Amino acid sequence: DFTGRAIYEALHQRAKKEKLEILQGELLEIYTENGKVVSVAIKGEKEIILFRVKFLVLASGGAASLYSRNSNLQRVGGDAIGAALRAGALLADTEFVQFHPTILKGTKYLISEAVRGEGAILVNSKGERFINELAPRDEVSRAIYSQLKEGKEVFLDFRPLVEKGVKIEERFPQIWEILQKEEYNPYKEAIPVEPAAHYFIGGIATDTYGRTAIRNLYAVGECACTGLHGANRLASNSLLEGVVFGIRAAEDIALKFPFERFEKIKVPAGEFKELSLNLEREIKEIQELLWQKVGIVRREEELKEALRVLNQKQEIYRIYRDSSPQGRKIYDLLLVAKAIVLNALKRKESRGCHYREDFPKERESFRKVRFEITKEEVEEN
Repeated sequence: DFTGRAIYEALHQRAKKEKLEILQGELLEIYTENGKVVSVAIKGEKEIILFRVKFLVLASGGAASLYSRNSNLQRVGGDAIGAALRAGALLADTEFVQFHPTILKGTKYLISEAVRGEGAILVNSKGERFINELAPRDEVSRAIYSQLKEGKEVFLDFRPLVEKGVKIEERFPQIWEILQKEEYNPYKEAIPVEPAAHYFIGGIATDTYGRTAIRNLYAVGECACTGLHGANRLASNSLLEGVVFGIRAAEDIALKFPFERFEKIKVPAGEFKELSLNLEREIKEIQELLWQKVGIVRREEELKEALRVLNQKQEIYRIYRDSSPQGRKIYDLLLVAKAIVLNALKRKESRGCHYREDFPKERESFRKVRFEITKEEVEEN
């Protein structure tokens, strides 16, 4: 966390020093001509701004927040991935959503594996240990999920760690701060935890320079799918993906487009009508559907039921896609949600963080298969 913050602050300070214009807003649309990005529409507070661009880099984060239980700080993400898909980019590995096993119950706060590595244990409401705490994230997440489905609560007990003389406030200052804020005392009580969607391994398919299927459109970080994570991301690889692929994309752009500038065209926001709908409610329905039907444990019938519901919603919002920023946002979220479901249906095996209860083992025929998905596939199925 501190590494990411340090990188962000360094970039922000450099941007200020260079007097780069920073615009607050939401991505609405990516426009292309002959397979090449030419402009992008951004919704600001009071107006729509159209940028003519020679290149565009998306670094908009992943789509784990499409699940009702997630650890992402953003309210909901993934719509920029949907916008890229509509523009002609390919998505890949969307079935692989990593769930973190130990999120502080009822919050988005993550309690790191490092705590279990030091000796903290997982117990259910009967005080029973039920899993090797050092097993991979997907195994621990499924074990906790199983306990919760049986009606038991799950707790992370720091006290074995304390018995070894570890001072929690010194060894884990960030976690200690979170527990204090939420009024938990790990010295005296076990801490309630639950799994939650944490990292979107899939995303916009790129090469090793961040280049997508659309010429001059780049994707970097969690919104991109470089293939680096395989089927089950290792935690620090997200830092690698952001830093290494970020600089490689920057170098590729610098060689192709020296001294290029943007041209802005402002479009009055009054030309875009808002829908009379409860945006929060619509998003929550999608999040709950994915959590219940496309979550930690997956089955064919539930995946097909999720697809049926998403198709119904897609037909409703198809008519609003081109006339309302709200409608377009929900439509793009639906596209990404469908991409997750469609690839989860295709992968009839269990591999990494994709677990099919009806196909519980890995299958050699799928080992090197990477499922890519197009706009046409997502919109037609």
